[in-house]
Amino acid sequence: MKNRIIALVVGSILLLFCANLLAQGPSILWVKDYDIGRCYSFKPTHDNGYIIVGENSYGNTDCLLVKTDSLGDTLWLRRYGGTNFDCGYDVQVTSDSGFIITGHYKKSAANPDLYLIRTDLNGDTLWTKTYGGSGGEVGASVKQTSDRGYIIAGNTSSYGVGYDDAWIIKTNENGDTMWTKLFGGAGFDNANFIEKTSDGGYIVTGRYNWWYGAPATYEMFLLKVDSLGNTQWFKTYGSPYRVKGNCVRQTSDNGYIVVCGKGYYGDKGIFLIRTDSLGDSLWARTYGEGQDAGARRLIQTFDDGFSIIGTKGRDIWLIKTDSLGDTTWTQTYNVLSKGCSSTDVIQNSDSSYSLLGKYKWTYYWHTLLIKTSKFSLTSPVGGEILYWTTTHKITWYCDKFHSMPHSFILLLSSDSSASYSDTIATGISQDSTTWQWIVPQIFSTTCKVKVQALDSLNTLLEEDESDSNFTITLVNLTAPNGNWVYVWDQPCTITWQKGVYLAVPYYFNILFSTDSGQTYPDTIAMNVSSDSTTWDWTIPHVISSSCKVKIQAYDTLLNLLSEDESDDVFTIVETGIEEIKTPLKSRRLLLQVYPCPFANKISIEYSPENITQDSKIKIYDLSGRLIKHLPLILYQSIIVWDGTNNKGNSVPPGIYFLKLTTGEYTETKKLIKIR
Repeated sequence: MKNRIIALVVGSILLLFCANLLAQGPSILWVKDYDIGRCYSFKPTHDNGYIIVGENSYGNTDCLLVKTDSLGDTLWLRRYGGTNFDCGYDVQVTSDSGFIITGHYKKSAANPDLYLIRTDLNGDTLWTKTYGGSGGEVGASVKQTSDRGYIIAGNTSSYGVGYDDAWIIKTNENGDTMWTKLFGGAGFDNANFIEKTSDGGYIVTGRYNWWYGAPATYEMFLLKVDSLGNTQWFKTYGSPYRVKGNCVRQTSDNGYIVVCGKGYYGDKGIFLIRTDSLGDSLWARTYGEGQDAGARRLIQTFDDGFSIIGTKGRDIWLIKTDSLGDTTWTQTYNVLSKGCSSTDVIQNSDSSYSLLGKYKWTYYWHTLLIKTSKFSLTSPVGGEILYWTTTHKITWYCDKFHSMPHSFILLLSSDSSASYSDTIATGISQDSTTWQWIVPQIFSTTCKVKVQALDSLNTLLEEDESDSNFTITLVNLTAPNGNWVYVWDQPCTITWQKGVYLAVPYYFNILFSTDSGQTYPDTIAMNVSSDSTTWDWTIPHVISSSCKVKIQAYDTLLNLLSEDESDDVFTIVETGIEEIKTPLKSRRLLLQVYPCPFANKISIEYSPENITQDSKIKIYDLSGRLIKHLPLILYQSIIVWDGTNNKGNSVPPGIYFLKLTTGEYTETKKLIKIR
């Protein structure tokens, strides 16, 4: 059997679910792909849906606001802005179920102003405000305050002492300025996130004194101000690292937790800093040190730990830690195999997560909304091949019952979950999310595992099973495994993998088919030792494009224990078939084909100076039957065959011959089409 990539199909979306060495996090429950642009922030709404803010992809960008239901289906979309480039970076739900948005607005092609948009619950504009001077201003983070006004954090180049200074604006409920605060050094400073604190003040984080040099230098800062914007304390962190604060939260003990990006672009690791209520550091942790990794947001979770949403390589990266920052689990998600990055995270009331991300497809940005499971089996999920008596680590994710006594039970089905008649383990501790399983001595290609969470009265709380079937076997043929071409008398090594059968001695038989495995009348080898994993075979004198090999394991009582065959057919051809050339006066090579073998199409290149109106290219199958006539075009040097016959139907994989005739010259090329 072929090892298959583990995949989840959600609607029309293909998800690649990536494992890692630590405990695994939740699997994906569903994902939505919006061809609207890139979005940066989202929040849950009172109807259990989501509100998402960002910018559209087409033409001069506008600020974009998208409302979805609880399943991520779009209810409405609104655009705000002028004729230039506008964007929304943060959104909050207001006390009347409307929305407040901040970002930037460009009145002209010059520098932007900080942008504040107030809408009702349908996204209809109630009012807009811009703030700024002759330079450029951006709003990065916004919150509604207790007096129904708003607090905005961002940066300005119009005011202050540096090239860019961090900027805080407090407004009333109509967006009129009540007070502002500037802070920073002589370089470039940014306020990236603001949070309300329990004493009525605010905590701000960002990047302090970024200065171009060799090397560039900057630090993460925390600024604590009171309700009127008066500084209570200011701290910087990270030296000698280059770190910038992307998100800060007040913790349950009135301290603070900050997630930072490391490196020049904040993509060389994740830096997590925990402080007390005065900003004095209690501990710091790094994740993905020196790797292509970064983080934008974090939240404190229901168990007083933390969850960080970031990007690792081309994957969205979710990290769960305990209250001391030690990793509990991590999980990467690669959606559509396009390469994506994360922007925001929410922990839902049932302990599942909602994730916001983005990816670029051709020239345009897409936004992703991902909902994870609250309880899920993470291995085996389907497609695996497990061998007898080997050890497989069964893993699952559970973050829902942390305050309720519970245990786990593991069950095995060998009939595609029609029944779960075999128990793997019971009474597994609530602190466990793994089980070392000795794979049983059964043969089935339709196996599944189920994990169940039970309370102290054995009442079922949650359950999950493998997404698709996996195989338990003694033997797995690995070659020949289809889509290949062999010639007569060619040596071929048949290979297989195997487990261990503990009951009685056993041996292998190897069989050969020329009718796609419908029958196996020919024997390659009998009574091959159970210690072997290879057999040297000489290709027989047959011509067929429908060949397969099967290996069978028998015990000494002739009981069939397990078997496997080639995943797909392979081809055998006669060695005497040759490519033919007749003399040509031109010194250039006339005919080349590439790539070969090919799957969908093949390019045919020739020297145009030798082509006349009578020149022809024809393609034949192994029996010599003409299947395709390709017209040659004067003065053109390349044509493409798309693998179809003269009727436009796709031809099957196999051996074909291309014959070019021009004048007295004939050249033949062998073409190999694969699946």
